[in-house]
Amino acid sequence: MNTAIETKTCGCRCYNGWSNWETWNIVVWLQNDQRLYNIMKMFSDYDGLINYLIHELDEPANPDGVLWDLPCVNRREITRMMNEE
Repeated sequence: MNTAIETKTCGCRCYNGWSNWETWNIVVWLQNDQRLYNIMKMFSDYDGLINYLIHELDEPANPDGVLWDLPCVNRREITRMMNEE
């Protein structure tokens, strides 16, 4: 059974200063989970990071079940955050 959140409605709505809940949730995991943070620091953009997580580590979603590559995830916002860290 796939528990990843893939049918969650993605819409244009702000959440805690981020484009939407999905983007915020991914950022929370990337900034607060030591393992994910260390992996994130190996990349300069979100596309490279999710390619590694999905294809190299076989992790299609974060621990909350949010798919890394959901269309509504704001990749530019996350890339900007990655380069500010």
